Amino acid sequence: KNEMSSSSCRLLHIPILRNVDSFWDEAIDRMDFGERTLGFLQTVFKAGALDKAAARNLEKGGQAMLYSIMLATASGPLVEALRACVRESKGDGGIGTGRPIIFHCQKGKDRTGVLAMLIQSCLNESDDKIIEAYARSGELLGGEDGNAVKNNGDNLDTEKEAEQSGGLVDWSYFRGSPASAMEDTLGWIRQRYGSVDSYLDAASFDESQRNLLRELVSEARSIKQE
Repeated sequence: KNEMSSSSCRLLHIPILRNVDSFWDEAIDRMDFGERTLGFLQTVFKAGALDKAAARNLEKGGQAMLYSIMLATASGPLVEALRACVRESKGDGGIGTGRPIIFHCQKGKDRTGVLAMLIQSCLNESDDKIIEAYARSGELLGGEDGNAVKNNGDNLDTEKEAEQSGGLVDWSYFRGSPASAMEDTLGWIRQRYGSVDSYLDAASFDESQRNLLRELVSEARSIKQE
């Protein structure tokens, strides 16, 4: 984590997707058996064939698959970010002495959206409110159409586009912030962990820390209303 300070603000850099190998191992595991086997066999003739097949599968899965893989492989950095929010909000002098927090990623809707969902869950906000807030991201970031995949009717060579963009994945498949993406992400958490609280417990952000976060937000809201 890199840190820069000034008298007026503090910048914390907390990379979320820092373990790329774990991310792609999980992405490969999400492929169905036939696709995974075919991709593995193709590596005999073409290096990286399995990774490319996993990238195509990720594109098909859209934001929901991206977010669930992120949650499965980056719980440590996500909790690090949650703890940073708590620490900076609390301040050195205790509750009421901290700073306002702004958190963001490159686009402001994917890693940001997942962290916002975890914070809102800690605050016991309803699924409807979480999904609604996420779904507004595309509009607020420039009026994206909110679709999880390209739907312009063209038969696109996604592998070629991905290579031209300098990576395995064609990220244009992840434009917008469709409500269904966050709805499916919340469903995935509950199917795998039982609840968002159970996910956070497993990631070592326990009830006492969630209570402190709720207390800090409640204090900030009361100050704002004064």
